[in-house]
Amino acid sequence: RLVEPLRRRIFDAGTPLTKQLHALYLLWGKDTPVLFDPVALTLSFNERFCTFEDLRLEVDAGGFTREVPGQPNARVAMSIRREEFLEWYVSRVAGAR
Repeated sequence: RLVEPLRRRIFDAGTPLTKQLHALYLLWGKDTPVLFDPVALTLSFNERFCTFEDLRLEVDAGGFTREVPGQPNARVAMSIRREEFLEWYVSRVAGAR
């Protein structure tokens, strides 16, 4: 969750990127965004924030992803070091303090 003090750091940076993030935030219409997409993108090149498990996943008839017994077919992020990730993310987007 990107709480207000962290949002403020991003929005106050005033760069073209942070202005666009602010516009997207206003369109979203909720107070505290959850950064699912930034975490997923970060994990494509930097796995240090999460712990992982190898699991077998299948999508059921209802479209839900479920863990099932069998040979693992996915590497799944199970937890995140939230504060460490948020500080890293905000410093990359807004610049270091």
